[in-house]
Amino acid sequence: MNRDMNTQVREYTEFFQDGIDPVEMEEILRQLVGDVPVRPDGPVRAAHRRGWATAAVAALVTVIVLGSVAWFSRWNGEAPPVSETPPTTTAADETPPTTDVVVGETFTVTCSRAQWIPTAHEIVAISSGFLGTDAARHLWHSTDGATWERILPELDDITVASTGSTALVSGLRNGEVVLLSSIDGIDWTEIDRSVVPFDRGQAVIATWSSGLAWFDPGTGDREGVLAVIKGDRITGVYDLPPDSEVVGGLSDVVEVGGNVAAYSVTMQSPGSNYAWEYLGDGAWSDTMGMTMTSDLAAVGDTVLIFDHTNATCCLHPIPGTSLWPLLSSNDGINWTEVAQIAGQDVHALHVNAGSSFWIYGPSIGGGGTSIEFNSDTTLGISADGLVWHDIDLSQISDGFAINSDPPVSGFVHVAGDTIFLSSNRGNQYWIGVVNTE
Repeated sequence: MNRDMNTQVREYTEFFQDGIDPVEMEEILRQLVGDVPVRPDGPVRAAHRRGWATAAVAALVTVIVLGSVAWFSRWNGEAPPVSETPPTTTAADETPPTTDVVVGETFTVTCSRAQWIPTAHEIVAISSGFLGTDAARHLWHSTDGATWERILPELDDITVASTGSTALVSGLRNGEVVLLSSIDGIDWTEIDRSVVPFDRGQAVIATWSSGLAWFDPGTGDREGVLAVIKGDRITGVYDLPPDSEVVGGLSDVVEVGGNVAAYSVTMQSPGSNYAWEYLGDGAWSDTMGMTMTSDLAAVGDTVLIFDHTNATCCLHPIPGTSLWPLLSSNDGINWTEVAQIAGQDVHALHVNAGSSFWIYGPSIGGGGTSIEFNSDTTLGISADGLVWHDIDLSQISDGFAINSDPPVSGFVHVAGDTIFLSSNRGNQYWIGVVNTE
């Protein structure tokens, strides 16, 4: 289960445990066809840990409300279920046809079919191509984004992060946590991670060019640590901001413009964001308030977020044309509104980043940070975060059966210079290579 899914299950568990009294079956059925309260999207950590039995009951009710677990996982960017095991290597029998989508005078996006993409948890760019994890948390490598080969088969429960040049992988080998780094996905160096507390640092969430990396327990609880990695050694381990656990758990860390900032989202009314600036040597600034958001995306020295103050979750999208404030920052702390982006009949707008560009698109189902699409979706792409151009997905509509009834929806993920698209129906995958020349 990816961290977006963990987040959503915790949110729904908290909602049904704390917000709804026990009712009879007739009352449940009445509520299913009547109005159901909605809550803003974004990461949520339950205020108290509860037993697995209680959580399972709440999750079951959530499944009933949403329709089905299969649909729910797919709009969060899940790959085919574990039972749909992909081949060891996936390669097309012949070179797939391509479609060039010209976007303004700035971009060309060359789209082509892929047999399979391991997009259950994460795809990251490295110097030799891409690394991705599948639904079983196996690790896969690709040089072109379309053909994938499984690597490091001795590891289980793998998480991966990358700076764009160096990849960091955490996994279990014979039940023991190991940490590996690589610049090409072929030769790997094992890092001594004995100084990282196992209960707070099993999974790697993010890493940056400075050597700073963020680890958490792998459960989505965000009771994690920051570590400084130099070569094959960890030279420092630091706690997360002292108040982050109190206000809802850490949701994001960003390194931009030589500055490190951390964020926490709490969904208790009124929902709000909190931020901390990293001062070095394990020290953090005082807790600061900031704009409500549940995702961010950085390119170079600029990070963008959408203001999600009025976002909704899962059941009732905002009707009509809504304007979403887009904010920019060069330090992760001070923000300036740079645009108002229209989004029609969506729960929120999300922004993702490639190596040299941003893409925004809708949250249709209301969960996680993946960009979702249906027959009406147009993605926005920008090289500077100020001037945006449309990517018309109708030119690959045959691959996603967008014109079918009902239309097939899907999700978008970005890594390096490539846009990965996968339909919710399964077995329909496209990649779009972005050329900014």
